[in-house]
Amino acid sequence: MSAAFVPVLLMFKKILKTIGIIFLLIILVIGGFYVKYLTIVKAERNTLAVKYLPGKYGRWVDPFIGTGGYFYNCINNFPGANVPFSMVRLSPDTKSFVGGYLALNSSGYYYPDDKIIGFSHNRLSGTGATDGGNFRVLPLTEEPDESMLAKGPAVKFSHSNERAFPGYYAVKLDNGVTAELTATVRTGEHRYTFPKGSEKHIILDVSSILGAGKSIRARKALLR
Repeated sequence: MSAAFVPVLLMFKKILKTIGIIFLLIILVIGGFYVKYLTIVKAERNTLAVKYLPGKYGRWVDPFIGTGGYFYNCINNFPGANVPFSMVRLSPDTKSFVGGYLALNSSGYYYPDDKIIGFSHNRLSGTGATDGGNFRVLPLTEEPDESMLAKGPAVKFSHSNERAFPGYYAVKLDNGVTAELTATVRTGEHRYTFPKGSEKHIILDVSSILGAGKSIRARKALLR
């Protein structure tokens, strides 16, 4: 072999080694995301102990059906509380653990997410169109500061700490607050039980919408 080819071969080996390292890092990152995803979606749900029980037929209904799957081909259902033909669809809104994306499910609640940004009062269900998410409420055990509000407050949760059946939804957030939701024909009802001795704070976002951004009309009203 000519000595002229030796540097070329050495450079080619270095390129292959670099490509191999990059490929391995990509595999590790994707693998880490997949393990995180499995940790979220495989948690046993409907195990949270609550005071209320579903009715005779409601116990056969699983409100979580249609809240997950591929975000671009999701059924776009939500697990929250509502009454048929009512004005309110009260449900949690979630945030993705990858990139902090919102409303990957257009109803506001995407099953592979691990953070709740609040509980809002209206949304579309099963349409694939992102709309609603108004008057979002979030309970906190620490006083929100400007940086938290600018970033967008969110609290982690696990599906093992959720419970849902027709007309009722409950979750125990990682900050220790238990949120319970139910609804009537025209109103949504919230109950938040805080840990004993903790601070108690409620954020009410009157300009909230599903997805990125804020309600333009609400922002104008606030500026006035």
